[in-house]
Amino acid sequence: MWNKSRGLLVVVAALASSLFGAPTSWGEQTAWKVPSFPEFFRVYSEDGRESLTGNCAPTADDLLNATDQDKVTTIRCKIVLVGFRRDANAFQYGSEVTFDEAAKLNSAILRDVKDAAGLKEKRDNWTKDQQIIGRNFCTLPGQDGKTEINRMAERYARDSAVGPKRKRWVEELRAACSEKDYIAVRRKQGELEKRTCELSVDYIEIEFRRVGEGQWLFQQERPDSSSNTVRMYELTRDRNGFSWTVAQTRVPTKGSEEILSRSVWNTEGLKAYELSCDFVSYEQVHAR
Repeated sequence: MWNKSRGLLVVVAALASSLFGAPTSWGEQTAWKVPSFPEFFRVYSEDGRESLTGNCAPTADDLLNATDQDKVTTIRCKIVLVGFRRDANAFQYGSEVTFDEAAKLNSAILRDVKDAAGLKEKRDNWTKDQQIIGRNFCTLPGQDGKTEINRMAERYARDSAVGPKRKRWVEELRAACSEKDYIAVRRKQGELEKRTCELSVDYIEIEFRRVGEGQWLFQQERPDSSSNTVRMYELTRDRNGFSWTVAQTRVPTKGSEEILSRSVWNTEGLKAYELSCDFVSYEQVHAR
């Protein structure tokens, strides 16, 4: 005969088991076993700008212990990092028009300047180069006989997928070309870069070793050749027993220009990000 109270208890127990782990005993006082490592997790940065989604499993060396998480000592996590960012060094895209603007972002420009005369020559040459780039964009015909600005304007005019912000930007760019204000053309081109966020998608695999109950650690043996930093990842079970926190620490070594930094992702971070830009670029989306 169906017992409603007992049936409800079984349903609730089964649901809790799927969320928090298998029960250690069935009875009046059911206790669920706290997982030693996460088979799946999704965590967020504090501002919601980044998210980490991962799947973890025992390494090949620990497969014999896979049925008992407490005996597992090493796990491999496959992680997808998704984030939005704005380029902090817009100079790389040529979006800083005046010499002084560029020099603020890249001090190397001033490296060979020895006196005021040299500075003036450098500034004049920079301005001349910017004008040439802007003039070529406005007036230099391609193989089809069309200038780059006209080709762009025609394409955006007939493409229904192009939004009003980009169309307005092209019209302002074309107006600057018509007025032969090539510095304004370059500034308008740079403006688009400043209004664009990069969508970044990276895939990483990390092999963690157990360093404590609910605590896992990965540390690079050698510094990154490009940044001369050593990365350390920590995977830590939260106090609630079922959610997890991921932390990355970047430690600069000899020759590095970076400073010590730490990033944290957990379930307390915002799960949606308010974009601070008008456009999104996909150039930082990497294939797996």
